[in-house]
Amino acid sequence: MKKIGFGALKVALYYFLFGICWVMLSDRILYSLVRDKNMILNFSIVKGSIFICISSILIYVLVKREIKRRMKMWEFYATHDAMTKCLNRRAGLEKLTSIINKYSKTPISIIYADLNNLKLINDSFGHCEGDKAIINVSKIFRSCIKKDDFVIRLGGDEFLIVVLNCNEIDADNIVGRINFKIDELNKMNKVELSVSFGIATYTKQYESVVDFIQEADRRMYENKKKFHSKLKYA
Repeated sequence: MKKIGFGALKVALYYFLFGICWVMLSDRILYSLVRDKNMILNFSIVKGSIFICISSILIYVLVKREIKRRMKMWEFYATHDAMTKCLNRRAGLEKLTSIINKYSKTPISIIYADLNNLKLINDSFGHCEGDKAIINVSKIFRSCIKKDDFVIRLGGDEFLIVVLNCNEIDADNIVGRINFKIDELNKMNKVELSVSFGIATYTKQYESVVDFIQEADRRMYENKKKFHSKLKYA
């Protein structure tokens, strides 16, 4: 809402500045060129008409630009998660489904990612640190994929990383890069982060996108159990 208010203020400010400049400059030019009072009156009427026309065009252009900006902003927030700026669940799964429906032989892999111990982070350091952890890992996910790939925030601390033209080995390399960046972040962070991953590569054996995602989820859950087992016996 603040952005919308600022946009309206910007339009009003442009109009105000244009009006001030027009009044000051046009009057100065008019009085320097014309001495006859009747002619000045006639020119003032013409000048006022010109001002109305120009200001109407200016307002139209500015309002149209502002509406376009707002529409773009609303469209973004309708399809993206406000906190992480990743695609939200609905828009992301629709996009993935559309890609799968056009599937040929080009490999498509998904990486199911779940932040470990988010509840512990929230309980120990507060929900602000928990939110910061979610934002930080989402930025790392996006930094490790190509422009055409995308990240979906499924909800809470769960994400789906969709990588196109990518087999399981390539996807595993992406996970390696993500873990490296998380380790680098942990060196500077008071909250130690870790993520459990599950990789699946699409084949015709999956009857639906749901089955495809469930397989990645199942593999992620297996890795999460291994993570907790390591903590238990550490």
